[in-house]
Amino acid sequence: MSNRLFSLVPKPISVKAPGAAVIAVLVMLLGAMALGLAWGLYWDYRQTLDKAAGRMQLQVRAFTNAFDMAFAGADHSLHEVREELESGNLTAQDQPALRREMFRHILESPYLNSLTLYGVDGNLQVSVGERSSTPGMPVWLAQMLEGRIQSQMNVRAGQLAAAVLVQRYGEEPSGVLVAELDRDAVLAELESGRFYTHQQLFMVDVSNHVEPITASDNDLTATLGLIKALPLQDFNTRNQVLDQGGELIAIRQVRQQPLRAVAVLDSTHVLLPWMRRSLVVLGGFMFIGVLSLVFMRYWRLSARREQQTNNALYRLYQAVEQMPCSVMVTDLNRRISYVNKSFVQRTGYRMDEILGQEPDILLSERTPDTVRDELRRAVSQHLSWEGELVTRMKDGQERIEELLISPVQDVDGEVSCNISISTDVTDKRDAETRLLRYREIVNVSDELLAMLGTDYRYRQVNRRHLDYLGLSREEIEGHHVKDLYGQQEFEREIKPFVDRIAEGERIVQEKWIEFSGLGKRFIRVTGKPVIASGDRIDTVAISMVDLTARRESEEALSLSEARFRVLSDNLPQGLFEADSRGRILYANRRCREIFGRDLRDLDDENWVNSLQEQDRQRVTDSWRNCIAAAEGHWACQARLLTETGEQRWVAFSARRYQGTGQGDQRYIGTLRDITEETRSRELLERKNSELARLSTTDMLTGLSNRANIEQLLEKEVHRFERYGSCCAVIMMDVDHFKAVNDTCGHAVGDEVLRRVGKLLTQSTRRSDHAGRWGGEEFLVVCSHSTAEGARQLAENLRQKIAATEFPVIGEKTCSFGVAAIRPGDSAREMLARADDALYRAKHAGRNRVELETPIQVVDRDEGVAPTEK
Repeated sequence: MSNRLFSLVPKPISVKAPGAAVIAVLVMLLGAMALGLAWGLYWDYRQTLDKAAGRMQLQVRAFTNAFDMAFAGADHSLHEVREELESGNLTAQDQPALRREMFRHILESPYLNSLTLYGVDGNLQVSVGERSSTPGMPVWLAQMLEGRIQSQMNVRAGQLAAAVLVQRYGEEPSGVLVAELDRDAVLAELESGRFYTHQQLFMVDVSNHVEPITASDNDLTATLGLIKALPLQDFNTRNQVLDQGGELIAIRQVRQQPLRAVAVLDSTHVLLPWMRRSLVVLGGFMFIGVLSLVFMRYWRLSARREQQTNNALYRLYQAVEQMPCSVMVTDLNRRISYVNKSFVQRTGYRMDEILGQEPDILLSERTPDTVRDELRRAVSQHLSWEGELVTRMKDGQERIEELLISPVQDVDGEVSCNISISTDVTDKRDAETRLLRYREIVNVSDELLAMLGTDYRYRQVNRRHLDYLGLSREEIEGHHVKDLYGQQEFEREIKPFVDRIAEGERIVQEKWIEFSGLGKRFIRVTGKPVIASGDRIDTVAISMVDLTARRESEEALSLSEARFRVLSDNLPQGLFEADSRGRILYANRRCREIFGRDLRDLDDENWVNSLQEQDRQRVTDSWRNCIAAAEGHWACQARLLTETGEQRWVAFSARRYQGTGQGDQRYIGTLRDITEETRSRELLERKNSELARLSTTDMLTGLSNRANIEQLLEKEVHRFERYGSCCAVIMMDVDHFKAVNDTCGHAVGDEVLRRVGKLLTQSTRRSDHAGRWGGEEFLVVCSHSTAEGARQLAENLRQKIAATEFPVIGEKTCSFGVAAIRPGDSAREMLARADDALYRAKHAGRNRVELETPIQVVDRDEGVAPTEK
């Protein structure tokens, strides 16, 4: 099979019956053959006649030549014998001598049959040879003697003879000497053969007397009449052939005599070989014609069969091309040689991309190896194979296909290729899977499902239906409805219900139904028509749900809801329910009283707008964050403006719970009026704040008091121990402050302390802490600072204080002692070193800054050297 199966499949325009053109061409060929054959037969006919005429001319020429020679010899013998008789050397009386002379001439001339001498009286005197004449003188000789004709030839009575008159000079004739020719010897000079078997020779004299030489008795009279009818007087040639009345006639003039030789041959005998040849040729032509007719018939039958085959093949080709299934043909080398349109459309490959490729490019990795091996083994052994595999399309999509592969044999019974027909069953398998799932869903459904025919018989029920009724499938399916519910219930309720559904109506009912063994149950019954082919309804689907428990729950819930409303409306605090958008779904009487609005007015915006403007964004953000984080509890406080303009404090508190729908988050909470509580709490907070401030602040300077500054220093020491963060302290004292109190009074002294405290607050960092240590002493805790940094800060403070103009006293100075934290230090140790540095500053003249004493490190070689660590 070629690499392109169906490549020679005829197109519809060439699939038609044998046309008249082929028949016309064949008829023209046969006509041309007939014309050629007729021309050939005619040419052969002419050639046969021409050849016969030629042979007759040769025969006549040979005959006349032999006749001339014979008469010439006879004439010679007659003249010699006559001379002997006229000279007297021989006489008729001397017969022996005369006979010898005559016999000698007969022996010398092969054509002489006899020599005879007649006297003037007509009697035979001497005769030598085989004489065929009568004893008396023939008539023609008597006429010759009477007419004193010197010489004459005679061809009559079947004789060829020549005669001379014996007459001495001046005397009367003494006799007639006759020489008779041997006709057979003359004829012996002619050719012999089958061609001359039917040839007749005639001699014609000047008087148009015809003498047969060789002639058959059959139709001799007709032949003689034919010769006599010839216009011999117009004949002026030496040799001529005529075709006259179906006879070939050859005429030749004898040279030395006024005679004509005529050869007659029936053309039938001449044309007999031509006829036989013609019969053979015609027979062959007829045979060819018959063969042609047989061929035409066979060809027409074959053409019809070919037409039918081509049509069938074309229909097969069209069917294969238009098949919804994918068709692929592979050669024995496992190369793809043909695919149909469905294959191209389904796989996405173009013809030039897929032809010549191996089918493995279509196999997905999801196809099990066992299936691959089984498929290859079947193909290699030329066996049919049927199964399912996973194929991969050009775009990478994978489909499940049902594949049938079968070997194809040629006319010799040899396998030439393999054809595979595949059907995409992905959707079918998905549908089957979904059907199985649906069946399981139906079987595990809590609803009682049944398929009921219009004949009121159960077609199919689900497992829940069986379990609910406590019956087996055989006890329900195929049985009439009245077998389960009774004739009365069937006629009163079920039959009208089913009839309405069978007319195309969809019905939903909820009612109490009596079940055997179960009692009365509250059931919701749903009926829907099942439309079959042709919009025909022959089945109805019945779904029943036992709502007894729900009915009882609804009744209990209704009672509970009534109780809840009575209780909620009598609660001293507001109770509300809201969804995730903030829409109020329920609010009790107290809640409406607090808002001063009806529930219908409390939508997702109005209740927020009821809040104080400064609180709206905070409350909204808090609510949205709670919803976004799906927090279980939300609480918030805000100020509420009533319709009368009164400001009220309210406290919201709500907990989240799942609503009736998926993702439906709802919150139920309380709303309390906490206006009085808020006012009391604010007053208490102000009192506590004031008390806290008083407990940590020096009332005179506004700085931290000693207890607070000590706590701050302890925190810095702990931070150093934990994180290694450095710090330092500045201990300062107002110089000669006692003299101010003594000379100017305590009011001036207090003012000096307030001014110094204010300078400390303004000149220190926010991370630094300044406090009154006691009397005129102050302490600054410098966080994240070294001894040098604290010294610079102390120097800056010293300069600012010295440059400040104090009331009454004018200028005032301070002394400073600086100490930095060391490993293992405590707050007390740092304060002791700072106090020591302050003491040295005072003894050094006051109004100066002194650092703590460096650590003494003992060097073994050099002694004691001050080293700062």
